[in-house]
Amino acid sequence: MSPSGSIIDVSSPQPAKKNIQGPCRQLKTAKVTKVTNNCITIGYNERYRAAPTAEQHSALVHDIGHVMRTFCPVRWKSWKAMAEEVKNMVHNHLWTNYNFDNTNEDMLAYLNRLFFKRYKQWKSDLHQYFEIFDDPHVAF
Repeated sequence: MSPSGSIIDVSSPQPAKKNIQGPCRQLKTAKVTKVTNNCITIGYNERYRAAPTAEQHSALVHDIGHVMRTFCPVRWKSWKAMAEEVKNMVHNHLWTNYNFDNTNEDMLAYLNRLFFKRYKQWKSDLHQYFEIFDDPHVAF
């Protein structure tokens, strides 16, 4: 019996529900773009060679990860080996919510580093997921 006098069923087969986030669909940036009727401008900090604020960097990396998981095929060895038309498609999806009009060489290098890291991380995550199964068809 519990302190309140009610009986607690400890034989319940269902574990406690974990607090997890749902799938990413770029909803936050799409909402900001819609409300402000303007694309989000990402600046570049020369000193840190990154976005000027942690919030901008985090949002940008989050959205790049979403675009990678949704639109990039796994068949490429790395971001550098990917075909230019696929890279352009990824850039176009990102350009719908972000304004990169004032980009320079350093900003493009920063963006390419982010694309490279997100694609590599996504492939690594997929590899780890499918590694636990004996047969890939079982995973589906």
